Amino acid sequence: MFRNCLTVVSAIAIAIVSYFAVSSIAVSSTNPDLSSSLPASSLPKATISAADQTAIYDLIPQDYAVSAGITPGSFANARVLRQTELGPIYVIPGAKGGVCLALASSVGCNDGPTDKRLVIAALTEDASGNVVGGGLVNSANTAIAIATVNGSQIRTKPTAGGFFIDSSQHVNSRDIKDLVPVG
Repeated sequence: MFRNCLTVVSAIAIAIVSYFAVSSIAVSSTNPDLSSSLPASSLPKATISAADQTAIYDLIPQDYAVSAGITPGSFANARVLRQTELGPIYVIPGAKGGVCLALASSVGCNDGPTDKRLVIAALTEDASGNVVGGGLVNSANTAIAIATVNGSQIRTKPTAGGFFIDSSQHVNSRDIKDLVPVG
């Protein structure tokens, strides 16, 4: 009797574990998309080559990829925030509401839209040392400025779904203290 009960309990446990394992695989194999609350969600979807997908995915630290929910399927719903002189700023959505931005060899990730105004940015330098990059905002009307170490602010340029910085602004990364909402 005890053996039959143990067999039934084991069978039920195996069925439960199998269900959650299959459900987990099914969820992780979906293609995450941007939250509709982000203005960038209305941008057209980008086509990213398999080689570029691999290169971008390899740039994202594994702990960021896990916390943001970035999977290989994330690239199916990627967007281009803006073309820059260093290439496109890709917006890569995560399954857990997180987002990664990628530009050249730079990535920026978060594990969810925690800040009400500025969500995430990816910045890098061109050959002259000028900062190039951009970021997402939660509100289409939010303006972002670069707070510098000397206390001044440099306005970024608006783009659909976010903001960008180009080399014509002559911002050096050593001068950046923070990115702040203005207005």
